[in-house]
Amino acid sequence: MGRDNRPSGSALAQGVREGIVAAGGTAVDVGELPTPALYFATKTLPVDGGIQVTGSHNPPEFNGFKMVLAHDAVFGDDIQVLYKLIDDGKLATKPGGSSSTHRDLLSAYKDAIVKRNTPLARRFKVVVDCGNGVTSLVAVETLRALGVEVVALFAEIGWHVPASPSDPTVIENLHDLQVAVKKEKAELGIAFDGDGDRIGAVDERVSRCWAISCSCSSDATWCTAWGRVNRSSST
Repeated sequence: MGRDNRPSGSALAQGVREGIVAAGGTAVDVGELPTPALYFATKTLPVDGGIQVTGSHNPPEFNGFKMVLAHDAVFGDDIQVLYKLIDDGKLATKPGGSSSTHRDLLSAYKDAIVKRNTPLARRFKVVVDCGNGVTSLVAVETLRALGVEVVALFAEIGWHVPASPSDPTVIENLHDLQVAVKKEKAELGIAFDGDGDRIGAVDERVSRCWAISCSCSSDATWCTAWGRVNRSSST
C-alpha cells in the first residue's frame, strides 16, 4: 500500500489498509513513493498485489487508486466488478487480518536502479523537474548515485509550493524544463508527473520532446515503457 504526496493520500491509504485488514488480509504500508516503486514492491516483497493512492498527472485536488494483482494492472471491467461488490454490500469480512510497515522500500528501489544501470558509458548533465511531486524523494538522489550531474527543479516535496503543471506529456508544460536545459547547457531534461510513472523529456536542443509512460506488466521484472514524439520549435 503506497501513496503519492497529495494532501488526501494519507487518509485514503489508511482507509484501504483498514479495509484489507477487515477482510482478513495483510496490509503492508510502504509509505510515500512513486508509482513505479510500488510496482517494484509487488515484485520484490512477498505480496499478492499492490495499491497506489494517487491522482497521477492530475491536479492535487484529484485522487484515486492504481491497483496491481498478480503482477497485472487492475483496470476496466475488473474495476466495475469491484465497484458492484462494494455497491451491493458484498465485501467479505474475515478475522485474522494484520497491518505492517516497510520503510526501506525506496532505498531498495534506488539501489536496484543503480545496480541495473551502472556503469554509465560516460558522465553527463541532466535537468530534472520533479514538479514538487513524490519523485522528489528519490529521483535526484538516484541519478546522482548513477554518476549523473543533476540540476534539480521543483524538488521540494509538497503540493503547497509552486510547481510546473503536473502532466509532462503536454509539451506546453515543459517550458521551465526547456529554459533550464538551455541555460545550464545540459544534454537532457526530464520532467516527472505527480506520481512518477510518466515523464516528458527534452534533448540539448530543447526543440525535440518525448513523452514516456510506465505500466506494470506480468511478463517483465521492471516497468514497461512506451512513448510518442512531439516536435516543437518553442524554446
